[in-house]
Amino acid sequence: YALGAILFELVVGAGPWRREGASIPSIIRRVLHEDPPLASKAAQRPDAPIPSARIAGDLDAIILKAMRRDPRERYLSAAEL
Repeated sequence: YALGAILFELVVGAGPWRREGASIPSIIRRVLHEDPPLASKAAQRPDAPIPSARIAGDLDAIILKAMRRDPRERYLSAAEL
């Protein structure tokens, strides 16, 4: 999970759960009950390090699989990722 979150932050330039003015309890609720946003959607900002069009598709799918809530649905190892 953590490697997926790091990859998300590298390609988007911000963490998957950070929102402007979000409180710690609201971030915890999101982590526990929501799927992460698509990296390509989160990267639709002028300061994103990688354009959203380059993230859409395979990279979105890789990040989402790495960040699934159920560990059995994630990559089995860093090498598999």
